[in-house]
Amino acid sequence: MIKASRLLLAAGAMAAWASAGAAQTETGGGEPLSAIDWLSRSVAPPPVADIGPPEAPVADSAAAPQVSVQPLETASPDSVGLVGPRLSGLPRRLWSASAQDKLIALIEAQPLETLPAVEGLLRLLMLAEADPPAGADARGMLFLARIDRLLEMGALEPAAELLQEAGPDDPERFRRWFDIALLTGTENAACRAMRDKPAIAPTWLARIFCLAREGDWQAAALTLNSARALGEVTDVEDAMLSRFLDPDYYEGEPPLEAPERVTPLIYRLLEAVGEAMPAAGLPRAFSHADLRPTKAWRAQLEAAERLARHGAIEPARLFG
Repeated sequence: MIKASRLLLAAGAMAAWASAGAAQTETGGGEPLSAIDWLSRSVAPPPVADIGPPEAPVADSAAAPQVSVQPLETASPDSVGLVGPRLSGLPRRLWSASAQDKLIALIEAQPLETLPAVEGLLRLLMLAEADPPAGADARGMLFLARIDRLLEMGALEPAAELLQEAGPDDPERFRRWFDIALLTGTENAACRAMRDKPAIAPTWLARIFCLAREGDWQAAALTLNSARALGEVTDVEDAMLSRFLDPDYYEGEPPLEAPERVTPLIYRLLEAVGEAMPAAGLPRAFSHADLRPTKAWRAQLEAAERLARHGAIEPARLFG
């Protein structure tokens, strides 16, 4: 039986051989090779419950029992995929023979710049429908690692389909789905979904952005004032949101300081205030923002070429 860890190791070995001696990536400065680092902070982490002081120990042994615990009636999203075993040629037990942590580490270790055949194999592995790995739970850590790898590869459409299949009700899954919506121009639907999901607690930045997108500018301004009073926004975010909500007031002012960390939400806010950043110098996924019909034809063509070169979109997109 084919083990996923062996396939990932083989892909990594081929990628390392193909990229040996390469000093730069397509952006000239190097793209992240491990965990994705440009996700928007659009969802607040859930509060940690206070469970009180620990109880006195009741076990008579320090040995950990070999038991895997999973909430009842909550399936792991790790089994979700878009390509079934019959089409992929991969066994359904692809993941189950390997440890979850090892699989995640191998996925994160795969370089972005590699041979097209290796990229195709890795993309197929990320989209494959298979049983969850050993140690999987309802959080779906392997699923999130697969989504992050697809985002880094620029494959936003299949990543969005996977998230829809799994259900973007979990904060971490919703966070990624929201960023895809920002980059593909479907943020209005994402904002409505955020408003309608009580389990999703948006950050102040995302809440203000969505209020404005829905046309409630007064509520957005009041929310920004509250965030200022509570110290929940940085000076850079405050300046950006102020111009976003009242651009006429800041007309003629010098440009904003360049943010240290560009996320899809920051990217869209800068674009809205007339200080758009070129997507060509950002991670590959940002090129999807240049495929929107509001962009110039040249920008659309360059973005399509960049994405098609890595298999992130179909080459037919180059022709409209």
